[in-house]
Amino acid sequence: MRFRITLKINTPEINKDKNRIFLSVIKNQLEQFDNELYQELYGTREAKEKDFCFAFYMKDCIFHRDTIEIPSKEIMVTFSTYDLSMGIRIYNAFMQGVGSEFAYAGQTKLTVKSVKLIDEKAITEEKVVFLCQSPCVAREHEHDNAKTWYHSLSTEKGQTQFLENLKLQAKGRFPEKEQEIDELQIEILKNKEVKVKHYGIEVLGNLTTFALSGKTYLLDYFYKSGAGSLKSGGFGLLKKYDEVRE
Repeated sequence: MRFRITLKINTPEINKDKNRIFLSVIKNQLEQFDNELYQELYGTREAKEKDFCFAFYMKDCIFHRDTIEIPSKEIMVTFSTYDLSMGIRIYNAFMQGVGSEFAYAGQTKLTVKSVKLIDEKAITEEKVVFLCQSPCVAREHEHDNAKTWYHSLSTEKGQTQFLENLKLQAKGRFPEKEQEIDELQIEILKNKEVKVKHYGIEVLGNLTTFALSGKTYLLDYFYKSGAGSLKSGGFGLLKKYDEVRE
């Protein structure tokens, strides 16, 4: 399920930690309109990956050292999830919140202007070219924040790590399909490194175009759920190449 949320902001400049801002908006909408789902997703301190991702579009925006300047004072967020039931509930929460205002950090005020469903593309082949609509993250993590490394997909190490991240992600969703998941193959076609402020730290992300080969249900899963580490924090939203050409 994929939909677009349009937010109006009261100021032409926001904190550069934009993913954190939108996650606060999600939590606020769910607390008000679907507290049961809020508790399920965010009610504990346990950090767990969710089967959704999102990406921003900010027309004519200018990135400064600590802020993002948005002349239109409007943010469009594309939200995608593999979990249809959860997607419907989050969509409904935002629909109920149209016109409502949320204050972030006491200064930035965001108003839900509109929510619109987006058509998804069918995955019918076992090799698909994807483009990252929000940066993909190749993260090497040893259960300790002091032992976390972010890799570029322009390097062999980064490509290997990203594929391992994808396999681990898929095995969490399809534990009975380990053999088919291990057969996934990736080819990086083009990549641009970007640095993203995320909860106060700088994360190395990748705006990449890549070919992913595997069973169609796995490719469909990554297309809808997002690909790579930190995806439910605003990374890894994918578009099929034919969506870009249309």
